[in-house]
Amino acid sequence: MQLEGYKRFVLLTLSFAITSLIVNAQKGNVRGFVRTSDGQPAQFVSIQLKEIKGGVLSAEDGSYLLKNIKEGKYTVLVSYVGLKPQAHTIKITGGETNEVDFTLPENADQLTEFVVAYNRGINEKPVSVGKINIKPMDLPQSIAIVGK
Repeated sequence: MQLEGYKRFVLLTLSFAITSLIVNAQKGNVRGFVRTSDGQPAQFVSIQLKEIKGGVLSAEDGSYLLKNIKEGKYTVLVSYVGLKPQAHTIKITGGETNEVDFTLPENADQLTEFVVAYNRGINEKPVSVGKINIKPMDLPQSIAIVGK
């Protein structure tokens, strides 16, 4: 009786192991490096597969790895603020690892300069009431400023 239970356990374990190997053999991986146009590693860049909306961020050395992707055609999207986004179409086959490297040039449209200007509000501008310049918020009495 115990021998039959042991045989069933072994058969069940073997069938589970074979099934998991078959399922994993039908999946592939994508790996590579992301660099800037000057050859430096681009860290924390978003790498996504358009069709499954899944992705990762590149490591500090610019490397990335997308694991356990079902067989099929996919579009790899790579983007980062200040760098031009890129797309590359790949075909995943079971048990293989595709290597796709990217070099991202700077995006001049996003690198344009902008200036932040600050103007004082009406309560921060010194006004001449009497003989001294005092901010309206600091006056012990209420005043009204009348324009032209």
